[in-house]
Amino acid sequence: MSNHDLKDTSNDEDDNRSRNAANIGVAIVVTILLVVGYWLINALIRQSKLEDCMLAHRRDCVPVEAPRS
Repeated sequence: MSNHDLKDTSNDEDDNRSRNAANIGVAIVVTILLVVGYWLINALIRQSKLEDCMLAHRRDCVPVEAPRS
């Protein structure tokens, strides 16, 4: 192997490491966005159900826990 071949191998390894780091970063960001999106959708669904209940003039829309004695 010549000295030039060793430099190419080193550059390829550096490129692979940087690509792997970028892929891991993107995977983390996408996972966070999916979790936040799931939480937001569920919060909007709960709010919508509560508003529907209140617009129907029902009184039992929000459960109230009685204090334990």
